[in-house]
Order: sequence, then structure tokens, then C-alpha cells
Amino acid sequence: MEGRGCSRVSRRKGMGCVIVMLLAMVGRVVGLIVAKDGTGDFMKLGQALNAASPGTRIIVKPGEYREKVVVTTPNIVLIGTPGQSVIVQSDSASDAGSTLLSATFTVKTKATGFVAMGMVFKNDFGPNSNVGDQAVAAAIMADSSFYDCQFLGWQDTLYAKRGRQYYKDCYIDGSVDFAFGAATAQFVDCVLYAKRRGSLTIASYTAQQRLSSTDTNGYVFIGGHLKCDAGVRAFLGRAWGKFARTVFIKVAMDDCIDPLGWSSVGDSDMGASSFSAEYECTGPGADRSGRVSWSKVLTDAEAATFSSPAFIGGPRGPPAGTTAAPPTTTAAPPTTTAAPTTTAVPTTTAAPSSPAPKPAAEPSSAPSSA
Repeated sequence: MEGRGCSRVSRRKGMGCVIVMLLAMVGRVVGLIVAKDGTGDFMKLGQALNAASPGTRIIVKPGEYREKVVVTTPNIVLIGTPGQSVIVQSDSASDAGSTLLSATFTVKTKATGFVAMGMVFKNDFGPNSNVGDQAVAAAIMADSSFYDCQFLGWQDTLYAKRGRQYYKDCYIDGSVDFAFGAATAQFVDCVLYAKRRGSLTIASYTAQQRLSSTDTNGYVFIGGHLKCDAGVRAFLGRAWGKFARTVFIKVAMDDCIDPLGWSSVGDSDMGASSFSAEYECTGPGADRSGRVSWSKVLTDAEAATFSSPAFIGGPRGPPAGTTAAPPTTTAAPPTTTAAPTTTAVPTTTAAPSSPAPKPAAEPSSAPSSA
């Protein structure tokens, strides 16, 4: 765990070295071990969670664990090997009965304080383009933190539904609304990668669901990188709720970003009442000369407010009893399907009222800028 091996990992993976050190530490704290080859306490993560008490730390050894997992116990910590500890299954909204029930991995509202490090959450149902093809990799409904995790799917990959959530050095891919919901969330130094679905080349990174001007939720992306498959034209976000709030601060944007920047789900008035904003973003996709008229540029004071840990209820950091240095790099996307590259938490925000369902696929033409 020490010396040249760790420093080599640190140079390549950043947070990966931290995960290695935490694996050593967690064995001295509480612990359950999940190992597909039978060398741990359990062969399935679901079995370990059923045996876990509040505060249990669970090491998930490398392997592909094909199961649906639901977390209901508070303060659970999952520690995997980055890019190698994979929770996966194949399901869709039409088959499961709802978008939420299609999720491979779910953190329930009462499971507050959930932390995952070095885990991969995947729904391999796609690529999908039909009504009912929403296929969630992870549905998060409680105060949670994720470090160096991957969320892999197509439509509706990460359902950041409610609660205060923190994502650090994570990788999220998909094609339509692949970070969506009504959580109060910060995504710090994360890579979002828009994938092409056959002949369908229009993508959207986010669909935020704030329903009232007094709601405190919203998505804030700080640093990181927006990337795409060749030929894809991607929108920064589609307003799902009338007062949707999505902010990009100092994010690198590739040239696949649609010049309009922003769209809405169904109702064209929804975009105009949303808070869709950018601040000091970089790269060819950050050119604002063609943006929709209702998009915004943050003031310095607004950017400071959205960037503050107070936005999600206070600072986040690794679980108590462990230490971690910030990574030196941000995860890079893979050449094909997905690639790699996570804090404890407080109390939950109220669940929003149900919105109109999102359409299954991105419109085939650009929205009006009016």
C-alpha cells in the first residue's frame, strides 16, 4: 500500500491511491467484505447490506455483481476498486413499471449519510430510444456523497432525485437527461460524456426538476469536463420543472455543445422561467454568442454562493477515521462505452411534488431560442 506502487496509482488515477489507502484502513474499522469469488463475507452486495447496521463499511472487491441493490440503512460506506467494482443489471421503466423502479442501485430516503467510493453503477439496458426506455443506473433519494464513482447508462442514468448530494471526481455517461431529478447537488471535477444512439445525435446532459421558485434544490457543476461522441450535439440541460435550476461554473465544454445551450422538456415556457446559468466556462462549447435568450451568466457573488459548501448543507469529506488528499486529475472517458473516475452527510430536503413525466427521447430538432 505504500511507496512506489501507490504513487504510480496516484499519478494515473488521482483518487485511486486514496481508495487503496482506505481499503487498508477500513479493515481496521468495522467491516464486511463482498467478493464474487467467495473469499469475503458475502458474494452479493445485497446480502451484505441486509446484514449491515448503521455505520457499517463494506468493501466490494473487483468483479461484476449482477443484482438490483437497495440501501435502506443510514451511514453505510461502500468502498470499491475504481473501475472494477461494478454493480450492474438490465431493466427499463416499461419493464419495471416506473423509471424509479428500473434503477440498478437505489439509496432510499431513510439511508441518509450514504457514501460510495470507487464504485461503478451501471444499467446496460440501452442503447434505447423508445417510450418507456428510461433505464436508471442509480437513484439517490437521501443525503449522499460519491467519490471516484462511475454512473453508466443511456437515458436517465443518474436519478439525483432528492436530498443533498455531493459528487467528486465522478464519471457519468448517457444520451438523454443522464443526470436528472430534484436533488440539491454539487458535481465537482466530474466528467459528463454524451453518447450517440445510432442515428439519434441530439443529447442532453441534465434535466433538473425544481418546481417552485422557493425550492432550494438545483444542480451545480463546478470544474470538470463535458464531452461527447463524434457527431453528437448536446444541450447543457432541459428544464424539467418550471423553475429548474442548473448551473455550470468553470466547466470545460467541448465543441459538441449546441450553440443554443439550453432546452426544456415539453412546455416551451418552462425554459424561460428556469434558472439556466453559466460562469467562466472554457472550451469551444462555452461560446455564449448563440445561447437562448433566457439563459444567464452568473455574477461573481452568485457563483460564490453556488460554489459554497453551504449550498449542500456544509463541507463534505471522506468518512471519519480516514484521510484523503485531493486527486490531481479528472477522470477521462473511455473510447467506447464508459470510463472512470467521491463524503459524509446531513439531513434530507422535502420530496418534491410529482412533475409531468419526461418524454423518452430528446427532440429531433433544436428548440426555439424564444
